[in-house]
Amino acid sequence: PPIAPVVTEYQAIARTCACGHTTKGQLTPEAVCSGTVHIGINASSLLVYLNTAHHLPYGRLQQVAADLFNLPLSQGSIANKLEMAAIAATPLKQVILDFLHHSPVVGSDETGVRVAGKRIWQWVWQNAKASYYAISEHRDYQTVADNFGENYAGCLIHDCYSAQNNTKASWHQLCHAHLLRDLQFVVDSTPGTGDAVWAYQLQHYLI
Repeated sequence: PPIAPVVTEYQAIARTCACGHTTKGQLTPEAVCSGTVHIGINASSLLVYLNTAHHLPYGRLQQVAADLFNLPLSQGSIANKLEMAAIAATPLKQVILDFLHHSPVVGSDETGVRVAGKRIWQWVWQNAKASYYAISEHRDYQTVADNFGENYAGCLIHDCYSAQNNTKASWHQLCHAHLLRDLQFVVDSTPGTGDAVWAYQLQHYLI
């Protein structure tokens, strides 16, 4: 069946009596705090989900809302809703970070992304149950110190990038993906040798 938004319009009626005093009705808290347009919890959750989990930019979110849900929205309204969601999620960021700091093993990586034509860096610290993301203009150790901190007492798994190597941790482990890649280089570059056989066997052991 077609999806149709439920729209509620609030009106604050004002009347002036013969004595000259004007009385105005009071709007509900939702109508007061949200400006001219308030997006309900279902539509808000969907916008946040599509943006954060599926990386839809504002323009495409606007198109999806209009085409699929008959919900015309300005990009400004979408931006405001995402900002409100980010503020609401701020306490959860610390919960996730604390959980990772108490975990025996954490994996970390950083990758370049483009925002408005500019290359910046998306960092992640994660394990099987939690992921902590940070966006930074830099790919340096200061980003690690500012976001992940300098008091991790477990095993950090990562590539050989210097900022990762310098991260404070009890010990470090090179990630299996990079180990397998290095071992494949040995197999490819020394075919028919004992080194190639050893590298091949170690690959299977790690897998």
